[in-house]
Amino acid sequence: IEVNLYYFNSVGEENETNINVYPNPVDDQLIIQLANDVKMKSIAVYNIDGRQVYAVDEADCGGSTVTINTNEIPSGLYIVKMMSSEDEVFIKKVIVKH
Repeated sequence: IEVNLYYFNSVGEENETNINVYPNPVDDQLIIQLANDVKMKSIAVYNIDGRQVYAVDEADCGGSTVTINTNEIPSGLYIVKMMSSEDEVFIKKVIVKH
């Protein structure tokens, strides 16, 4: 499954980037695969109440693939917020299902 995420620049124009987030729904490991030209500063996972349940800092975002262990995250709907090194924000909904 390939997922195309969209973000809006400062003037509201829609842009597309090639970031794959899979599998969805996820059981034990969520994989975020980044395009070669995308560098992430941070990745955070939030529950539906807006509480951060997982975070990946810049040191762990350096590669083209980031793996998030979801074994300790309860089943439910989550928001994955990714911020690029250029301060662009990308959002993806993910279902954790154990």
